[in-house]
Amino acid sequence: YKIGKELGKGSFGVVRIAKARNSKKLFAIKMIAKNMKNFDKHSLEVEIRILKAADHPNVMRLYGVYDELERTFLILELIRGSNLMDRILKTKLLFSEREAAKLTKDVAGALRTLHSILITHRDLKPENLMYASDDPASPEYSTIKLCDFGLAKMCSSPMEKMTSFCGTPGYMAPEVLDKHRSYDSKVDVWSLGVILYVLLCGYLPHPWVENAETTLRRMRSTDLEFKPEFWEKISATCKDLICKMLSLDAAQRLSAAQVLEHSWI
Repeated sequence: YKIGKELGKGSFGVVRIAKARNSKKLFAIKMIAKNMKNFDKHSLEVEIRILKAADHPNVMRLYGVYDELERTFLILELIRGSNLMDRILKTKLLFSEREAAKLTKDVAGALRTLHSILITHRDLKPENLMYASDDPASPEYSTIKLCDFGLAKMCSSPMEKMTSFCGTPGYMAPEVLDKHRSYDSKVDVWSLGVILYVLLCGYLPHPWVENAETTLRRMRSTDLEFKPEFWEKISATCKDLICKMLSLDAAQRLSAAQVLEHSWI
């Protein structure tokens, strides 16, 4: 590979554009320095295993792994567009129901595949959804890719529950906020429900308040609200799906597969 310009940098190392010398095809190469203070060998191995298993058109693809003494290189699909949050801020427009339905369908499809092989993302948010292109004339302008599996978990059996407190404030399911409870893959459906809500009105359904305990208490004491000035033109079918994705009771919440079966999708 011929290494090109830097695409991004994080605590893990750096991501650069790379061109395959034979095919001339472009990739993103994630270079992870093993001497970094926060390098976690086990977490990296888990992320690689998850990316290898996650085969879906709406999930960022891993093409190869090269391991050296001081660095590990991940050869990833090159995603040329910005993330969902950047697009929201750039366009300053709320999504139409049709646009929101397409995104919800694509991400729910990716989640259905991930959940079927016992992978839970655990940090679904607009910043971790990337567009294939930012060119409105491109057929890939509305193609979304699920990225960043740094907090993802691959369970060993369908009955295994998770307990780690992780995710992003505003997008974390109530059972994650409740440190006395375990949870399953439906936490991803909650996060997608939050994203859908935000796309249509521009604000979070349950904003973060001080800490996890206070936020959870506020969630449980207030009903999900659809303020008329933002929601009066949104269909009842859409609101029904949002309510079923944002059920405080995970047992009553839809699975990713059930989201895809909903009449609004």
